[in-house]
Amino acid sequence: MSVARPSSAHRRTTSVGSSEALGRADFDPASFVNGVLPDEKSLSQVDGMIERLRERARLVDAEIAGALRAQSGSEARAREDFAVITHGVDALANRLAETEREAAKTEESVREICKDITRLDRAKNHLTGAITTLRRLSMFVSGMEQLELFALRRQYGDAANLLQAAAQLSTHFEAYCDASTAVTIARARTRETAARRARRRRATRQTRRAS
Repeated sequence: MSVARPSSAHRRTTSVGSSEALGRADFDPASFVNGVLPDEKSLSQVDGMIERLRERARLVDAEIAGALRAQSGSEARAREDFAVITHGVDALANRLAETEREAAKTEESVREICKDITRLDRAKNHLTGAITTLRRLSMFVSGMEQLELFALRRQYGDAANLLQAAAQLSTHFEAYCDASTAVTIARARTRETAARRARRRRATRQTRRAS
């Protein structure tokens, strides 16, 4: 058997790094064999070399299997993470929808409260106006009674001053002239005042006759 003899440097490199040579991009099988089997004596080491190559193949297979398992585990974890993220997104979407519904309810409640506040404010204004009007009416009625008394006593100067004040006060009731209830009350009050005046006049005449 004639085998080419490589240089001593090549033999040292091949014998030392034979396993690394298998992974080189420029791997040459003939050069590799010549490197590990440089002469006929080295043919006795063929079985050992084959066993080392098989061991190397088993290691490579184990590395490949480990890489595949790691990749499979990564994919499983990725699927689990994706499922968790999807569940979180769904929960967040449900929470946002619930928040929107609660916000809509709150907005409706605020609108109702604003309407109630507006109605209460109007009622307050009406009540304030009614109280003011009643006070003025009380002052007007009291002034009319005082004016009647001044007329009976012939205190015309005081009556003139009071009559002017009563005329100014009566302008506040012009807006109520069209109200049927107010007109009815005013007419009843006028009749009552007229009847009271008539009674006082009769009493005054009787007193004068008796004297």
